[in-house]
Amino acid sequence: MTKIAVFRQPRSYVHCNGDGCLLCKLGYKTDDIFLMPIFDLIDHKVVILSVRKANSSPKALRPQLMAALKAPKSLIEINRIDNINYTVSTRPLSENLKSDPDKINAFVDAYNNETIDISEVYPRMTDEFLSTLSTIQKRMAAKGITS
Repeated sequence: MTKIAVFRQPRSYVHCNGDGCLLCKLGYKTDDIFLMPIFDLIDHKVVILSVRKANSSPKALRPQLMAALKAPKSLIEINRIDNINYTVSTRPLSENLKSDPDKINAFVDAYNNETIDISEVYPRMTDEFLSTLSTIQKRMAAKGITS
């Protein structure tokens, strides 16, 4: 699980910088996010699925996905309705949709050897860089924060 700061203007996610994080000082909330590698059967590659822990409403992704993951060897289809609501369904994996064990194994090897970091799906921005952004500068001025 990765602690991610929600940076709303423009809306994006960046890594929290830990103790003394500028975004945290400015009151940006953080989310605990599960980063789950999955094999995309359409694009034939491993991609990272980002799942917010906080939202556990029935239409949220996490509770539906947790239930779907219990289905043996099935295709899990995820459709985004809006920013927080999804539909998740399962069906048997058809013969014409095949995974690529070589790509999956290469990903697993790279992950285990720490040559890839799945948390890189979200950028890391130093407090120094963040303080150069106009939105952040305005919040810093409003809160009387200089660094």
